[in-house]
Formats: sequence, C-alpha cells, structure tokens
Amino acid sequence: MIPKSSLEGIDYYCRDKYGETERIVGIMLARYSLGSVKDIIRENYNYWHERSGKDFDVFWLGYEKSEEQLDSGDGYWVKVEGLPSVYYSDALFSEGIKQLEREESIEYTDVGCTLLLLNYNGHEIDYSENVTNNLVTLNRDEVLREFVEYAINYSPDVQTINQLRKIIPKRVLVPKRDYSSIISFFLTIIQCVEKIIVWSTSR
Repeated sequence: MIPKSSLEGIDYYCRDKYGETERIVGIMLARYSLGSVKDIIRENYNYWHERSGKDFDVFWLGYEKSEEQLDSGDGYWVKVEGLPSVYYSDALFSEGIKQLEREESIEYTDVGCTLLLLNYNGHEIDYSENVTNNLVTLNRDEVLREFVEYAINYSPDVQTINQLRKIIPKRVLVPKRDYSSIISFFLTIIQCVEKIIVWSTSR
C-alpha cells in the first residue's frame, strides 16, 4: 500500500521497480475527508498492507509520506496503528482525479472510495482495460474484504486485467452504470420535439 501524490509518480515507481515486466497494480481513490472512507481505512488498511506484501502494489492517490512533500495545507494526517503516518491532501487528490478523467476508459464518480485494478504494460499504466469497484457499496453489502482478497491473491499470478476479470466472482463486483437507455430516451424526445416544430412551422 503505497502513498503517491500523482499519476506520474506511480508510473515512475513502476518503471523503477518492474522495468519491462508486465504486472497488475491497483490505484486506490479514497477521499479521506469523508467519514465512510475513514472507517474503511481504519478497519482495513493495516491488514491489507500486510497481506499485499511485495507481490501486489496498491497506490493511494493524493497521499504522501510527509507533509513537507506537499504544497497545500488542506490535508489530514492519516494514522493507522502499526504503520507510519501518511499525509492526505484534497487538492492533490482532486488533481489526480483530473488526470484520470483524461483517460477515456475511466469514469470517475465521487463515491468516496474506489479501487482501480490496472495493467502496467512494461512502460506505463494502461488505463484501457480496468476493473473498477466501489468499496463503499461493497462494504455496505458485506463483500468488501472478499473482493480485496481476490485482488491480492490473484493479481500477482496473472498478467492482464482480462485474465483477472475471469477469476473474480461477479457477486463482488459493483455493476457499472449504463446510461445508454437514458440517453436513447432523451434523444427520442428531442427528435419528437423537432418533428413537432417542423410540422407547426409548415402549416
């Protein structure tokens, strides 16, 4: 469980550690200013840190090891028993989210705590294929720890997200929202309105 303040820092870390070896890594999007996120971190961070060990890296975006490395004073000290404290900043977290949103395959919603599982392709993080899960919803449905266990246990043994997706049970995945039917509905309304306008002006 590695605090990183930017996506560039994550890429640099992976290149330095893995070189050209392909791996699956995680990026945790945990907005620490929310109470539900604090509860998840307090209850699970230490255990996840020990379980993931050296075989599976999860990067915590918007977090850093010391306050001196941050430019903003809007942060929080994150203290978990048994581990060194890290510093979280809303400003850096927000900047990291803006970077993520430039990736077409990433649809970020502010649910508080999201885990992205991604491919490191030997040069950089590849965002085109990913497993994205809302940990707040999983916690409410009491399958949060089961999902993270699957990620920790199987990510070191496979090289692609598609392989991992076949292993993780669907019951521990939060379905992505499908807006296609809503968009289709509004397009139909617009088309009907346009036809009414054309008909009324032609009379």
